[in-house]
Amino acid sequence: MRIFLFVLVLGLLAAGGAWIHAGGAPGPVVEISGPEAVGQIGDVTIAIETPGGNLNRLQVSLVQGSTTTPLFDSAVGGPTGAATDEAAGIVKTDENHVQLTRSIGKRAIPTLVAGKADVNVTAVRPVLFGFREATSTLTATVEVRLIPPQVAVLSLHHFINQGGSEVVVYRVNPADSASGVRVGDIEYPGFPASGAGIQTSDPALRVAFFALLPSQDVAVPIQVFARDAIGNEGQGTFDF
Repeated sequence: MRIFLFVLVLGLLAAGGAWIHAGGAPGPVVEISGPEAVGQIGDVTIAIETPGGNLNRLQVSLVQGSTTTPLFDSAVGGPTGAATDEAAGIVKTDENHVQLTRSIGKRAIPTLVAGKADVNVTAVRPVLFGFREATSTLTATVEVRLIPPQVAVLSLHHFINQGGSEVVVYRVNPADSASGVRVGDIEYPGFPASGAGIQTSDPALRVAFFALLPSQDVAVPIQVFARDAIGNEGQGTFDF
């Protein structure tokens, strides 16, 4: 009986020690990557390192002021299940890593406004054969920019015939914005004016050649546009 009690006490002490040790186990290693700024478009990627790729829970949200937008909130796996749900956008990149990508631009989140926004991540993994859990949290701040590039036409007297072509000279700001002329749903890119024989040192000055195809209606919309890397777009009209 004494031996049994001794073994029982040892077992309880070992179990208690394991329980206490598991309570101090580190949570998953979380990394948030993505652009420093988002606009109409922008993605954030959450990379998580956890033994066996196992997670009990993953919560991701975007917080801006008093508005919280859930990006992902799910129990994804469990003590013996890998945290992989490709339909939900979670993929297992190797034995101990999973990854989730979410769109956080205004097209995906219409309530987004200009300013700062926080991406909050909570990841929970099983420890002690699933009897306990270890949690990690991480926050990353992104800037929301919604002001579109500016574009202004400088040239005059544009004459375009159906089946013909024309050229327009314009200025775009910021100068590194993608720009050009859109005829219906066809885009013709603009190029630095200095490359078209115009004597200028202005990096914002552009020229764009465009056409009105024989298959297009003569009333098709024609406009200049400028678009930045995060999807914000400005437009302008001109006489033709």
